[in-house]
Amino acid sequence: MSHNIKMLAEDAADQILKLITNKYQEGDKLPNETELAEWLKVSRPTIREAIKYLRAINVLEIKRGKGTFVCINPGMVEDPLGCRFVDKNKLVVDLYEMRLILEPEIAALATEKATPECVEKMRVCAQTFVDGLGKYKAGEIKMIQVLHNDIEFHKAVADCCDNTIVERIMPIINKGLMDLYYGNESHRYASGRNHFEIIDAIVEKDPSKARDIMRRHIIKGRENMPDDL
Repeated sequence: MSHNIKMLAEDAADQILKLITNKYQEGDKLPNETELAEWLKVSRPTIREAIKYLRAINVLEIKRGKGTFVCINPGMVEDPLGCRFVDKNKLVVDLYEMRLILEPEIAALATEKATPECVEKMRVCAQTFVDGLGKYKAGEIKMIQVLHNDIEFHKAVADCCDNTIVERIMPIINKGLMDLYYGNESHRYASGRNHFEIIDAIVEKDPSKARDIMRRHIIKGRENMPDDL
């Protein structure tokens, strides 16, 4: 690719990014190459290179036969911290340390910001987790689904904070945990009582209580981690 074409493609990518920011949301379909080329007054090959660049940084994805779409969580690459290259035994310690740093404060912040809709979402996730435990014990679902349900509850708590950075950091930690647990059925789960206690503290707008329960909940989760990761 010549220097001039590269500059044109980079400029086109910047313009498409502005278009996405102002007009489109996650999962939305973009205009086709011809329409984008006409709008930006560049050639289709230039648009093609711009889209290739935006795919590389996880802003756009191409679905065969359907078109070009804005990625879910645009700009966030999978495993941005390189967790897959970290020793699993060290990684589990590091992930839980980070959870202890972040999640008690997230729960405390949720006491200030949670809306009735957020509280209802937390209750639904907490009940789904409890129901999932019963299904797991009955042999109806795998442990990975129980973990997923647990993570959905913690995501619902984080979402209460209405904080973009929190919403982007927590999935990275959760993805690391999911990868650690995947295929491992030896994890032990206690009841979902802590989930409902956290919700109660948030509804009561008691940050100290929410912080303390979340901390104890995470410590208990670490104790229940399997030794054979």
